[in-house]
Amino acid sequence: MPRVLFALLLAVCTGTGAATLDVGPGKPFARIEAAVAAAAPGDVIRVFPLPDGRAYDGVAVLVDKPRLTIEATGVAPGERVRLSGRGFVHSGRGRTPRAIVQFDPGGDDGMLTGFELTGASNATDNGAGNRSEAHADDRRGGLQRLRSGDDKP
Repeated sequence: MPRVLFALLLAVCTGTGAATLDVGPGKPFARIEAAVAAAAPGDVIRVFPLPDGRAYDGVAVLVDKPRLTIEATGVAPGERVRLSGRGFVHSGRGRTPRAIVQFDPGGDDGMLTGFELTGASNATDNGAGNRSEAHADDRRGGLQRLRSGDDKP
């Protein structure tokens, strides 16, 4: 009995672990939006740069799953993976984000790091690179952790 209890306690404490989903040329996902749709709470989405530093165009990511980390990877120190909203109207209607990356309620404790965001637009000229429904914490010179709702960071 003690062995069974220990095994059960160990399973509960360690959890199932987060999956890592890769986005970019030759990776399982070509678009960040597809990786976010496939992700489970707590997963890590690694976004690799496009050839010649080109931007991912028409990016419109709506995050409503908790603890997702979306991070740029595969670039030199000080460089960023470029995300552009060009080619997409960030209307905010229905499930369409009003930003290149938008953390909605339910997307608590999300992380977005290592990106250059440009070209967000909509009919009212208030498209944004990043939008959160509540709190943001700028810890390391770039938007890092986002909270939605009434909780305090």
